Amino acid sequence: MTDTGASSGVSPFPRYTLSNSHGMTLSAIPLGGIITGLCVPDRTGTVKNVVLGFDDVQDYRDHADLCFGAVIGRYAGRIGGAALSLHGTDYPLTANEGTTCLHGGLEFSTALWDASTACSDTEASVTFRYVSPDGKNGFPGTVTTEVTYALTEDNTVQIHYHAVSDKDTCLCLTNHTYFNLTGDLSDTVLSHTLKADISHYLELGDTFVPTGTLVSATGTPFDFHAGRALQSGICSDAPALRAAGRGYDHPLVFGNSSQNEDGTHIATLRDPSSGRVLTITTDAPVTVLYTANWLEEGLPLHGGISRPHLGVALEVQDYPDAMHHPAFPSPLLRAGESYDRTTTWTFSTED
Repeated sequence: MTDTGASSGVSPFPRYTLSNSHGMTLSAIPLGGIITGLCVPDRTGTVKNVVLGFDDVQDYRDHADLCFGAVIGRYAGRIGGAALSLHGTDYPLTANEGTTCLHGGLEFSTALWDASTACSDTEASVTFRYVSPDGKNGFPGTVTTEVTYALTEDNTVQIHYHAVSDKDTCLCLTNHTYFNLTGDLSDTVLSHTLKADISHYLELGDTFVPTGTLVSATGTPFDFHAGRALQSGICSDAPALRAAGRGYDHPLVFGNSSQNEDGTHIATLRDPSSGRVLTITTDAPVTVLYTANWLEEGLPLHGGISRPHLGVALEVQDYPDAMHHPAFPSPLLRAGESYDRTTTWTFSTED
């Protein structure tokens, strides 16, 4: 395993690169804890970058709303009315998408995190640490968060989130990497297939905030039990998909019968052209599936030019807007208690 440490280049802050003996590398920067590159081999052994990102760091700032590769917090997803109530106290939040608070007001994804690295015979890692002050974007409590990206010899990226607050608060963290497993930005993700034990999807209102209703995924474009090409949903006439810009931008709820004995859930993304397979394992109950329906055209990305459906994000997380829906699992993080979640991305190939 190799941790190449910090390399500044033309960036105003360091870039950290982890690598293993199979040629796989992960690069990340302290701005937003952003994963800027993730290079993995295809079925022929050819190594290419499989995530969307910019060459120029300033573009991450200028287009912060895209959240390419970033840590999302304090609260992933949309919070209706840009407000929450906790123990009888109302907390107005930053409204950065109309009347909603999206991705915590983009706090974590635009913050400058402290960084440290570690390396052993079996893995290399970088840990980003950020202290969010009490009242930032309206959220109560000073929250100290650490996010660790670890790359192993079996081509797995492990993401571990750890956070502690000094006051009761609401917290929901994720990573917003967009994957394109072709490694070639001349191709969209239309032919990618997703297989996952999805029991329900969350109904969304006019502002894409959950209404609180869980809709059965069985027999719908949200049914991924047997595997489904993303194109089948993107091209669907289903009202829920048309409303989201002709594609997926929906919270999907994992089924109660997990595919792992430890209670974690699995989602598998495949690209038939390259043979690359991404297996996501998570202890989170929900994944927001977003097929970049609103990605504007013409932005200079690493390896190509942006356009809709060029990438797919699988934002594994807790329920969005859970503070407004008593039937959803509580998003409360009590003072002094630990928030811990782990997600792994394992890359492999198939013929």
